[in-house]
Order: sequence, then C-alpha cells, then structure tokens
Amino acid sequence: TNRYCKKFNSELFCSFNHARYGKNSLSSFGNAEGNRFDYFRYFKLREKQRLYGKFLKVDRDLKIYSSTEIIKRSLSVLDSLYFNKPFEKDIFYENLKRFNYINKDNQIIVPVFYDHIKKCAEFSEFAIKEIGKTIIQNMQEVKKEVLKSGISCINHTVPIEQLCNELWHIYFGLLNKFLVDKKYVAHPNHFLGEGKYLKCVYI
Repeated sequence: TNRYCKKFNSELFCSFNHARYGKNSLSSFGNAEGNRFDYFRYFKLREKQRLYGKFLKVDRDLKIYSSTEIIKRSLSVLDSLYFNKPFEKDIFYENLKRFNYINKDNQIIVPVFYDHIKKCAEFSEFAIKEIGKTIIQNMQEVKKEVLKSGISCINHTVPIEQLCNELWHIYFGLLNKFLVDKKYVAHPNHFLGEGKYLKCVYI
C-alpha cells in the first residue's frame, strides 16, 4: 500500500518549481517523479552538495555565483531575446541552452508569460466558465467519499492541516490531468529520470 501511494503521489501533476527573482521566474510544472533538469532543482542539489551528471556540468560555470545572481542575469538574457534587445552570449546564455530554454538560433523554446498575473487570471476565468460546475460537483463527491472512508486525522495522529493539504494535492493533481486530457493545457513531456513536466518563463 505504501509503495502504491508513493507511486500515485509521484505521478500527480501538482509540482511547481520556481526559480524566482522578484515577480519573475524560470519555472517548471509537472509530476514529482525524479529530478527535473531545471534551475530550481539545480539550486536544491547545490545546497545539499549532491550535484551529479548534467547538474555538475552546469555548476562548473555557475558555482561562483549566488542563486539570485544566476536567476537575475538569466532572466535578463531572456528578456533581451523576447524583446529583441542586444545581449551578451555569456555563461548565463550558454546555460539557458543547456537547460533547454533557448536553442542555438537564439530562440526561446518554452512558453513566455509576459504580464503573467493578468494571463493567469484570464485562464482561471476561462476554466471556471468551462468546467466550474464539474469542479464543484467533483469536490462534493470527494467530500462524501472521504467521510465514507472513515479517514480520521485524530485516530492516526495526523494534523488536520496535513490531511487537508494532502487531499488538496490529490484533487489538484487529478484536476490538472483532466485539463491535460481535455486538451485545455499542453501535455507534459516525459524525460527519463526526471518525470513529466513543462518549462516556462514568467517575465
């Protein structure tokens, strides 16, 4: 049962990795199966001194810089490319290629969300309009099933906040799978040893 639960949780589409500077970020979203090759995971592995493989190659260039400096200067390169401004092909540019944010022709090859707060609000309104009733009905069914199952955070000495958080992650992950299956959002790519995910940039 424990193995099944771990596998089920690792395959849910509810894992958001953000490498932020201010309101902007280099992000990825997908499941939690493996170590994604992204900036967020690079920083986490670097903190724990557990870098390996491709992450070590990146670190040879970037180890002398703080995470803040890396993200700030990487976002600056992407901003220049997005708005067709002059930029320097430095190590931050080279590692954006390694992380597959840009290609050899200086093209950004992941979605770029400019004015992303407004765009996220617009998509939320669209999703509520299209499937809002379905979401509400499903949430009511989830509530019924949870009550019928006899799950009790008191009996199992689990804090209620932790139980609610876990239930939310399960529902959120299944909702995202529904959005993918219905083609409301793009299907995440699968990468060996990294799980399924999509990258994007918020600038």
